[in-house]
Amino acid sequence: LFAQFLYWRHSDGIRGLVMEGEPAIISDFFEKGLAFVWGVDKKDRPIIFIRAHIVDKYKYKTEDICRFVVHIIESARR
Repeated sequence: LFAQFLYWRHSDGIRGLVMEGEPAIISDFFEKGLAFVWGVDKKDRPIIFIRAHIVDKYKYKTEDICRFVVHIIESARR
């Protein structure tokens, strides 16, 4: 399972996505407040709210939405 996780991170270029930062992500997602971090839970894990109902699924590609969500999760982990 861990090997699959590492393969996914490598094949999808997650490290590069985090290094590139916000310019690689569609700025509309940030402007609309699609997702935000709301502190941490009792085990010190980030709480992330993703407001999926805001996204127009016909306007954006699924890959772009997934890249944005991964970016938010990776940013919150650090």
